[in-house]
Amino acid sequence: MGWGVQRAQDHRGSPHPLPTSPVEGEVPIELVALLAPTGHPAIDRAMTDIIALDAADPFARTRTLFDLPDGVIYLDGNSLGALPRAVKGRMAEVVATQWGEGLIRSWNTHDWIDLPGRVGDRIARLVGAAPQTVMVADSTSVNLFKVLVTTLRLRPGRKVIVSEQGNFPTDAYIAAGVAELLGQGHELRLVQASEIEAALGDDVAVLLLTEVNYRTGAKLDMAVGSRRGNRRGPSSFTHLATSQPSFEGMAAVAGPELR
Repeated sequence: MGWGVQRAQDHRGSPHPLPTSPVEGEVPIELVALLAPTGHPAIDRAMTDIIALDAADPFARTRTLFDLPDGVIYLDGNSLGALPRAVKGRMAEVVATQWGEGLIRSWNTHDWIDLPGRVGDRIARLVGAAPQTVMVADSTSVNLFKVLVTTLRLRPGRKVIVSEQGNFPTDAYIAAGVAELLGQGHELRLVQASEIEAALGDDVAVLLLTEVNYRTGAKLDMAVGSRRGNRRGPSSFTHLATSQPSFEGMAAVAGPELR
């Protein structure tokens, strides 16, 4: 990723073209081991195809934009991404100049006050959302808490939060905690994915879903659940953290009021 391609007969006899790092100038040792010939023609052909696809990947060059420890293949992008190389310098400038010298004036002189919307518009292009529809705020968990409390208070006659049994555990913990915190008889009702539509009765205030199951990778039919929810009254909230970057245009999924 972000590497040029060379023939690698001199690396353990591998017939595969191996990526070479433009930063280090050598083949990463973990890839040398991975691509050594197996003696199985089908596997060797597959590995050649994999390397060719990697070389043709339009995002491959972005590998050089990030700092990663040697020997690490890092795949956890939705929880905490790798450190971009430019961030260290940018953070130093913000701390020393904008904060250290500008102090409170930086809310205006450096336009801190509009940062949530400006950064949100950049993210919108990545997730398929329209301009001025994405805001950067607190963590997913904190935002979920605020959304649930607000929505339940707006629907005082409805006491149930419906979610799927395979939902991300933190989301379920927060929903159950909100129900207990409010102390007004609210409850979290967990159902199978196939039972979501049937569970949306008149007592349901919120439909809380995660589009992609974090364990299995299964993708819920969000449009069906949302249409049913909107037609019968509950607000719907969709957690898309595990959808990006697995699917394109996730923010444009039909129906949910809150994402």
